[in-house]
Amino acid sequence: MRTLITFLLMLASAESAFSQNVVATSADVSSVLEMFTSQGCSSCPPADRLLGDYARRDGVVALAYHVDYWDYIGWKDVYGTRQNTERQRAYGAALQSRSIYTPQMIINGQREVVGSHKRAIEGAMQDTKLAPQGEKTSIRLTHDGTTMQVYAEMVKPQRPRTGELVLILVTFRDEAITLVDNGENQGLELVNTNMVRDWRVLGTVTEKPVEVNIPISLLQGPEGEKVGYAALLQTMTGEGKLGPIVAAAVLVS
Repeated sequence: MRTLITFLLMLASAESAFSQNVVATSADVSSVLEMFTSQGCSSCPPADRLLGDYARRDGVVALAYHVDYWDYIGWKDVYGTRQNTERQRAYGAALQSRSIYTPQMIINGQREVVGSHKRAIEGAMQDTKLAPQGEKTSIRLTHDGTTMQVYAEMVKPQRPRTGELVLILVTFRDEAITLVDNGENQGLELVNTNMVRDWRVLGTVTEKPVEVNIPISLLQGPEGEKVGYAALLQTMTGEGKLGPIVAAAVLVS
């Protein structure tokens, strides 16, 4: 009888833990680092390692967008997508860059630096850090096991501006090791962190909050793959160009 009671208590505890929501907010996030990288780029491994360090730092959302334009030189990046390349091109237009390259780091949607230059990254993070929680905007991610809820609101009316405040959901793989057998990094085992699998615009935020509920089944990767989610609140100019990121939250399931 004692064994049966113990088993039932353990089962109830497990069910209770599973049913509890996992919540992340933008409360303590001060920086969003978006790095554009490629497994086919010989200059990228040091930047990839640095991004991994930032991914483990509190208050930082670090994302690796693997691009596809180096696939032709001998190694097709297993995480590279045209969608990621298009986001980099959009930043190039917004920041009036002469060209796009890897490894390129975009900090809070406002500055671009070489992704392996830590001092430049740190300076840009300090100069462009996000406003404290509750001052302007707020984001909340809630994972209940079956549904991802993304909630964003404008806490206080902001100064008049042209353009919109856009809510973006990014899904990413936590970490993986790839043995590269061709191209510039031939023979290397590359450790990649927070590789972006997909990003999508969920809507625009005005004085009215936005709440979107998405079945986890539509966001999951292959079975056993640890998936992360990041919500970004980013300004768009009247010309449709990317502007500063004003809030962000990240959750890894």
